[in-house]
Amino acid sequence: MRIPLATVRPGWWLDAACLAVLLALTTALAQGAGWLLDLDLAVRDAADASRPDWAAWVLGQVFNRLGGGTPLMVLCLLIALWRGWRGNGLLNIWPPMTVVAGYLLTGLAIKPLKVWSHRLPPRDPANDPAFFAAPHPGFSGGPANESFPSGHMVNTFVWYTILVILLSPWLSRRWRRVVRVVPVVVVTFTTVYLGYHWVTDSAAGILIGVLLSRLINRVDWAALPGWPHPRG
Repeated sequence: MRIPLATVRPGWWLDAACLAVLLALTTALAQGAGWLLDLDLAVRDAADASRPDWAAWVLGQVFNRLGGGTPLMVLCLLIALWRGWRGNGLLNIWPPMTVVAGYLLTGLAIKPLKVWSHRLPPRDPANDPAFFAAPHPGFSGGPANESFPSGHMVNTFVWYTILVILLSPWLSRRWRRVVRVVPVVVVTFTTVYLGYHWVTDSAAGILIGVLLSRLINRVDWAALPGWPHPRG
C-alpha cells in the first residue's frame, strides 16, 4: 500500500537547515567549544540567581509536565483508540499507528544521543557542562547523566503534533497553532530556568523536535484508507 503524503511548508530546505545546525551544535559541544560551554554556564548561573523557592514546585510540577513523554503518549493513545474504535468490535489501526510512530521516532532520536554524550545536567552547580564528563551510563542510564538532548523538548514537538492530528476535525487552524506552539514555549523556559537542562540541550531538542514533527506531518493521515472521519 502506498502511503499518501502531504505537503509541508516551508519545504525541505528547513529540514536540511535544522539538521545542519544540529550536527554543527553537537560537533562543537563534543569538541568542547568554549563559547558554547560558557553560554551554558552563564544561563545556568543567571537562572539559579533569579529563581525563587516556589518556582521549582509551581513550574516543575505543573508547567514542565507539559513535556512529559509518558503522560502525553498515554493521552494520545487513548484518543487514538477512541478515534479508531468502530463500534462493531473492530479497531481501525491507523489512529493508533500515529502513537507507534511517535514512540519509535522519539526513542530512536533521543536515546542514542543521550547515551553517547553522557552529559551531566545543570542542577548541581558543580556539574561540568562538557560532553563525556559523566560516567558512561549505558542504555540503562537515567537523567543524572543523560542531559543532551532535552527529551522534554522533543516530546513536546512530537506528541502535540500527534494530538493535533488526532483532534484535527474539532480544532480550528488557530487552535492547532496554539496547541503546537504554547507547550513548546513553556517547556523551553521551564527546562532551562529550573536547571533540568543546559540551554544547548534544549536547543538541540528543539531542532530534533522540528525535524520529527515535520516528518510526521508529511504523512497525510486523513487520506489513509479507512481513517475515521466524524459524521455530519
